[in-house]
Amino acid sequence: MTKKLFFTMVILLFTVLKTFAIDDEFYEVLDNEIKREFAALQKVDSNLYFLEYRIESAKAYYINASFGYITNCFENKNAHCTIAMRYGNHEFDNTHLIKGEQQKTFTRSFLLPVNSNEGIQQQLWRNVSQLYEQVKSDYTQLKNKLKAQQKDIHNDFSKETTYNYFEPLDDIEFSQAEQQKWKNRLEKYSEPFKESDKITVGNTGLVYWFKRMYYLNSDGSRIVQNSRNTSFSINGSIKSDDGNDTPFYKNFIAQSINDLPNDEALMEASVMVKDMLLKLNEAPVADPYAGPVIMAPEAAGVFFHEIFGHRLEGHRLKDENDGNTFKTMLNKNVLPKSFSIYFDPTIQFFNDTFLNGYYLYDDEGVKARRVDIVENGTLKTFLMNRTPVPGLSQSNGHGRASAGRSTVSRQSNMFIESNKPVLEDKLKSIMLKECKKQKKDYGYYVKSVSGGFTNGGRYTPNAFNVTPTEVYRVYVDGRPDELVRGVNFIGTPLAMFSEIAAAGNTKDIFNGFCGAESGWVPVATVSPSIYIKKVETQRKALKFAQPIILPAPQAINE
Repeated sequence: MTKKLFFTMVILLFTVLKTFAIDDEFYEVLDNEIKREFAALQKVDSNLYFLEYRIESAKAYYINASFGYITNCFENKNAHCTIAMRYGNHEFDNTHLIKGEQQKTFTRSFLLPVNSNEGIQQQLWRNVSQLYEQVKSDYTQLKNKLKAQQKDIHNDFSKETTYNYFEPLDDIEFSQAEQQKWKNRLEKYSEPFKESDKITVGNTGLVYWFKRMYYLNSDGSRIVQNSRNTSFSINGSIKSDDGNDTPFYKNFIAQSINDLPNDEALMEASVMVKDMLLKLNEAPVADPYAGPVIMAPEAAGVFFHEIFGHRLEGHRLKDENDGNTFKTMLNKNVLPKSFSIYFDPTIQFFNDTFLNGYYLYDDEGVKARRVDIVENGTLKTFLMNRTPVPGLSQSNGHGRASAGRSTVSRQSNMFIESNKPVLEDKLKSIMLKECKKQKKDYGYYVKSVSGGFTNGGRYTPNAFNVTPTEVYRVYVDGRPDELVRGVNFIGTPLAMFSEIAAAGNTKDIFNGFCGAESGWVPVATVSPSIYIKKVETQRKALKFAQPIILPAPQAINE
């Protein structure tokens, strides 16, 4: 590169930064205040070595309908600020985790008055001042407690490259006319649920939001990026004659409201949910079972997210209360050799479908990147934020949190690959063959899953529970597949991983939101169908509630 070209690029970069500062007054206030506060505090106390602002300036529209009528419609605007502070040094600071104790809080969160620059400065000053006194006290307590213990040889905070990334100001427009159009559509989509008075929930909902996210730290990182998301949901539930509630739902997630399916497709989806509720009402309750199962791609995505993904979040390896399923399994086989898994938050679309786990910089200002977790069945690394763990000293761009929460390592876009995919029909033949071998009358085909949870603690059973919503018995003797209800998949992760045998040749996407200790974050999984030789199920808890006595209004009118 010539000197002339180099200086030209520097001038252009300076111009971009200067222009950005002029175009975004909110950013200028934040930038000036973090510099002032950090310099003033360090002048009197050099032990304060890190300060961070994380702000989400959000605008959201919510519209909900139930049984043909709008139930709420409102707009919400706010700017939520989370500040984090570290006292001591990268090797040992106020966040240090003492064995047997919970980590000390090192963040504060509050709303910013975005229409007043002086109000923003006041709020930042007051909260930073209060947090400083707290972290200084916490640090002193931790130092005293460690006098009787050998210091952990692993650092508390990693040193990372600083980044500057600025996206232009953006926003979403949702006019009154457009809102009215969607109100009419949502009422229409929820109308079919009035067909049966046994249907107790028949809701449709639209959430359309935009976030402008600001990240600034005392190291010099400055990240400003935009995020927009649209979610359309159809939620239903039916009360069967035995008094139990059976839910079924369908969600669509897109980047823009214009990317959602068209009116006809959403109407068809609503009718499909209603029809499935009526079928589930007539379906038999499944018996406890242990045998072969095929999970359709979307269901497999939820399954892997819950039982596998959470155990790859690296910060857990430092927690003595965590089960640490994979702590000693680096470079060892954890899945069949035909399976590979990677995470890549920088991929925005898969087959033209938006991936909900997309971002360019994480919530600690670290650049997002692809992370190859499992290669040919062998565990290679973990998802990392700026909390070092044994053998892994740096972040790989997976520090994530919702507003008001402390950042930890979390999942993003998960991709499950197989170098030996099997045709879907062949997968079914393999399952039925295994059913005969295990002397089972049927195997299960799981088409959709509502969600699940996993226990990773050391002092509770290290198990998972995944809840399917659409499950079929696939009979060995050739009888038609039979829809059943009331199935829960349960088990322990290591035993389950050893039973995963094959993957199909088509992929689909699970888009959703994941809740954990750092709040709710958007995620996605791209997965093929998965064949598992043996899965254990249990019946869902039965309420034995009284069936509906009071008839629905439309039933009276009829």
